[in-house]
Amino acid sequence: MKRSVTSRWGLAGVTGGLMDAKAFLKRGLNADIGLAWLARQQPASPLRAVVVGIVCAVGILCLRWMLQLAYGELAAFTILFPALMVASLAAGRVAGFVAMAASLVGIRMIIGDSDSLDLNTHLGRVGISNYLIVGSLIILVGASLRRTVRNLDATVRALATSDARIGESEARLQAMVDQASVGIAHVGADGRVTSSNSRFAEILGLAPDKSGVTTPDVTHPDDIDKTLHLLEQMRAGGPGGQVEKRYIRPDGSIVWALTSLSPLTDASGQQAGYIAVVVDITAEKAAEAALRESESRFRLMADTAPSPIWLSNADGEIEFVNAALTDFYGRPGETFMGHAWRDSLHPDDAPAVDAAQTEARPHHLPYGFEARFRRHDGVWRWKRISVNPRFDAQGQFLGNVGMSFDIDDARRAMNALEQQERRQRFLLALSDRLRDLTDPDAIMNEVERHADVAQKLTLRIEAWIDGDPFPTPDAVV
Repeated sequence: MKRSVTSRWGLAGVTGGLMDAKAFLKRGLNADIGLAWLARQQPASPLRAVVVGIVCAVGILCLRWMLQLAYGELAAFTILFPALMVASLAAGRVAGFVAMAASLVGIRMIIGDSDSLDLNTHLGRVGISNYLIVGSLIILVGASLRRTVRNLDATVRALATSDARIGESEARLQAMVDQASVGIAHVGADGRVTSSNSRFAEILGLAPDKSGVTTPDVTHPDDIDKTLHLLEQMRAGGPGGQVEKRYIRPDGSIVWALTSLSPLTDASGQQAGYIAVVVDITAEKAAEAALRESESRFRLMADTAPSPIWLSNADGEIEFVNAALTDFYGRPGETFMGHAWRDSLHPDDAPAVDAAQTEARPHHLPYGFEARFRRHDGVWRWKRISVNPRFDAQGQFLGNVGMSFDIDDARRAMNALEQQERRQRFLLALSDRLRDLTDPDAIMNEVERHADVAQKLTLRIEAWIDGDPFPTPDAVV
C-alpha cells in the first residue's frame, strides 16, 4: 500500500513538473511574441527613439532600485542589459545607446559613489568598460534583429502577395483552359494523360474526369505510327510538331483532329512529358471530301462533254480544260494553261477577240466571238466561243467558264450555198443578155467576158472561204 501511494505521488510529481514546464514554455513563447511585436514597430523618429531609450532605462532602473537591498553598492551592470535590448528592438540603435547612457547615469544616482563606478579604480574601469562593450554589442544585435524581423515581415508579405497573385493567375489560366475551344491535355513521361480540360474529353468522347489513357488507346491504328514517330523525335530533343490524325471514340465513331505536341521539361532539364493541343477538324475533313467529290463529278461531266470546256481565274488564265480540248490540241492540258491558248489563235482574228474581251472582262459580262484556231494537225478550224462569268456564294468574281463549238463545216456549207446561188444568178443574167443578141461573134464575146467574170468570182469566193473579205461586184468586175 505504501509503495502504491508513493508511486501515485511520484506520478503526480512528474505530471506537475511537466505542467510547469509547459507553462514556462508558454510564457517564453509569449515573451518571444512580445519581442517580435516590438521589432515590428514603425521606424522611429530621432525624438521617439530618445523617448523610448529613456523609458526603457527608467524601467530597468526602477527594478534595480527595488533590488538595492540585495545588490548594495554593486553596480550589477548585467541587470541593465535587457533595457538595451528592448530599446534597440523597439526603436533601433539610437534608442539603445540613449538607454545605455541613461542607465549609466541612473545607476550612479541609485548607488552613489562606489568603487564599481569609479574610473580611478581598477574595478570601476573594468566594470564600466565591460558594460559599454557588451551593451554596444547587445544594441547592435537588437537593432540588427529589428531590421531582420522587419525584412522577414516584408518578405512574408511579398510572398503572400505573390502567392495570391499566383493563385489568381492559376485560376485565370485554369478558367481559360477550361473554356478553350480546343482540347488541352498534359501527358506524362509514360505517355498517359494526367489532366485535361473538358473540351479534350468532349472531342475524344471521354468522361470529364477520365485520365490514364494513352496514345494507342484512342488513336486510329493507321495513324499510330506517325504519332509515335513525333513522340520519339521529342524524346530525342526535338521541338515537337503537328500531326493530323484520327481518334476513335468509345462508341466507335471517328473524329479527325489536328494535334500539336510540345515537350515539357522539369527543373533539371529532363523531359517530364508534353502538352497536347487538339483541334477538331472533322467538319473541315468532311468539307474537303465533299469538295473532292464535287470536283470529281464536275470533271466527269466535263470530260464526257463533246465540246471543249475550260475554266479561267479572275486574271483570265486557264486553270482547267476538259478532254475534248486536249484532244483538239493533241497535247496535255497543262501545256496550254495560263495564256498559252493564244498561240493557236489565227493572227487575223486576234483583234476581234481582244476587242470582245476588253469590253466584257472589266464588267464581268458574258461575251462570245467566232475565230479560227489551229488544230494539232495544223488545220485551221472555225470556232464559236461562248464565255460566261462565275461567282462564289458571296458574289466574288472567280473567273470565267468557256465552251467552244466547231462551226467550220457549217461555215463551209454556207459558203458553198452562197457560191451556188451566185452562180445561178450569174447564169440567169447571162441568159437574159444572150437572148437579145443575134450576131454569133457578139454572142461569143459576151460568153467569154462572163466566163472570165465567173472565174474571178469563183477565185474570190474560195479566198473568202479561207478568210479574205467577201467579194463585191466591183471587185469581181
